[in-house]
Amino acid sequence: MEKNRSVIRELLKFEFELGHSAKQAMDNINRAKGAGTVAYSTAKEWFSKFKSGNLTIEDNLRSGRPEKLIERLSSTPSKSIRQ
Repeated sequence: MEKNRSVIRELLKFEFELGHSAKQAMDNINRAKGAGTVAYSTAKEWFSKFKSGNLTIEDNLRSGRPEKLIERLSSTPSKSIRQ
């Protein structure tokens, strides 16, 4: 099975809602989907997030290049950032 992150997160959330521990969730998912599908550290991290009341399974926004810079580089690809 492809280790699709959103599927794994849904399964972890489901296990959390059933009242299972992170270890139980990891064992259940790995038994059903194949050894190594989810690591204990991943299960623990998501369970911590769920316990804090955050039940969303989407990634948090991360910083990256400012949109203005991306637009500028796209409009003049021959220029570098330092010019």
